Amino acid sequence: MNRPVRTRTQGGVGAGGERPPATRLDAFYFTLLHLINSIYQIMEVLAGQVL
Repeated sequence: MNRPVRTRTQGGVGAGGERPPATRLDAFYFTLLHLINSIYQIMEVLAGQVL
Protein backbone atom coordinates (compact mmCIF):
# COMPACT_ATOMS: atom_id res chain seq x y z
CA MET A 1 0.00 0.00 0.00
CA ASN A 2 1.40 3.36 -1.06
CA ARG A 3 1.60 6.18 1.45
CA PRO A 4 0.60 9.68 0.32
CA VAL A 5 3.58 11.89 -0.43
CA ARG A 6 3.61 15.57 0.53
CA THR A 7 4.06 17.56 -2.66
CA ARG A 8 3.16 20.99 -1.28
CA THR A 9 5.55 23.17 0.65
CA GLN A 10 4.76 24.33 4.15
CA GLY A 11 3.25 27.76 4.63
CA GLY A 12 0.20 27.39 2.44
CA VAL A 13 -0.23 29.87 -0.39
CA GLY A 14 2.86 31.96 -1.00
CA ALA A 15 6.44 31.74 -2.21
CA GLY A 16 7.38 28.35 -0.80
CA GLY A 17 6.48 29.33 2.74
CA GLU A 18 9.56 31.56 3.09
CA ARG A 19 7.56 34.27 4.81
CA PRO A 20 3.89 34.62 5.70
CA PRO A 21 1.78 36.41 3.10
CA ALA A 22 1.00 40.07 3.66
CA THR A 23 -2.14 40.55 5.68
CA ARG A 24 -4.65 43.39 5.76
CA LEU A 25 -3.04 44.57 8.99
CA ASP A 26 0.33 44.85 7.27
CA ALA A 27 -1.26 46.88 4.48
CA PHE A 28 -2.93 49.12 7.07
CA TYR A 29 0.35 49.82 8.86
CA PHE A 30 2.16 50.41 5.56
CA THR A 31 -0.51 52.89 4.47
CA LEU A 32 -0.45 54.62 7.86
CA LEU A 33 3.34 55.01 7.79
CA HIS A 34 3.19 56.30 4.22
CA LEU A 35 0.55 58.86 5.22
CA ILE A 36 2.59 60.06 8.21
CA ASN A 37 5.69 60.34 6.04
CA SER A 38 3.79 62.37 3.45
CA ILE A 39 2.44 64.75 6.10
CA TYR A 40 5.94 65.17 7.52
CA GLN A 41 7.34 66.06 4.08
CA ILE A 42 4.54 68.58 3.46
CA MET A 43 5.23 70.20 6.83
CA GLU A 44 8.92 70.46 5.98
CA VAL A 45 8.11 72.20 2.72
CA LEU A 46 5.73 74.64 4.41
CA ALA A 47 8.27 75.36 7.16
CA GLY A 48 10.89 76.06 4.50
CA GLN A 49 8.58 78.57 2.81
CA VAL A 50 7.80 80.41 6.04
CA LEU A 51 11.47 80.86 7.08
